[in-house]
Amino acid sequence: MSDTTDVKVSVLCIAYNQESYIRDALDSFLAQETSFPFEVLVSDDASTDATPQILAEYAERHPDVFRIFAHTENLYSQGRSNIREYLLPNARGNYLALCEGDDYWIDPHKLQRQYDYLEAHPNVNLCVTASVNVRAESKQVCGEVAPYEEDRLVPTEDVLTSVHLAGTNTFFMRASSYRAYWDSAIYRSKAHPDMRYLYYFALTGDIYYMSARMSAYRVLAKGSINSRLIAQGDDARRQRDLLERRLDLIRVADDFSEGRWHDVLEEAKVTMTYAYHYSMADIATLKADYPTRWQAEPPRRRAIALLKHYAPHLYQLAVKAWRKL
Repeated sequence: MSDTTDVKVSVLCIAYNQESYIRDALDSFLAQETSFPFEVLVSDDASTDATPQILAEYAERHPDVFRIFAHTENLYSQGRSNIREYLLPNARGNYLALCEGDDYWIDPHKLQRQYDYLEAHPNVNLCVTASVNVRAESKQVCGEVAPYEEDRLVPTEDVLTSVHLAGTNTFFMRASSYRAYWDSAIYRSKAHPDMRYLYYFALTGDIYYMSARMSAYRVLAKGSINSRLIAQGDDARRQRDLLERRLDLIRVADDFSEGRWHDVLEEAKVTMTYAYHYSMADIATLKADYPTRWQAEPPRRRAIALLKHYAPHLYQLAVKAWRKL
């Protein structure tokens, strides 16, 4: 990977106060076995722990791989984008892969397999994979995101009506398509980035899914956005805000696609609203307004919602105990 003039893939990584996790991410990048040169661009968003020192260590040991962009002011708190302002303008690859500093890859052939597929299929702009969820500290697998059992093209309607079809740490995409996203109306919607990305790629080309579990997502990692939001409390306000953001994306997507997917997006509104009532454990509404969806829920998910509704104190104790495992 010493020939930086012929970089094929740029890995984009954002890090913030992830001294406990960042080595797993960086080592998983270095473990990739590829037939092409790749680079890793890391934007450290003004970490106050040992993350900057760890990044500097890796950059010194592997100067042909790592390029570090260290900031003295936190961009996220200013509503600015590490990717748009620093990583994307400096990426040299024709393809891009995403992975935040508290996540990591678990398959050394991830980049090669995704690269080979996009090289052979010019109509596909994004390749995603199945992934596992792991406990933040122990890395014990506690779930997975695997919507299909086989490799396949992803139907557009599946993306538009899904709350979480694939994790961003599985993304591998054409740089030209990703750059176009940042100038699109989809980017300017209020939804969170993971859904915006998937909507944009689904509405502008094909998405391919690989069923192999190639990435790991840390659940409620220290310092993560989700952890910080939960620490702020007021779950009802947060969940309502999340619903409004998702509905805004649907409205924007309907205009962006000039109504071609209007009926599917109407169904998506139902899916997002159901997800809100489920998150609030609003059992009466789930049973009355969404009886088929509620009955189709796996027993475990129904049990969680019932516990949260009828015994919220026990639910909170169970959540706290789970986080300590």
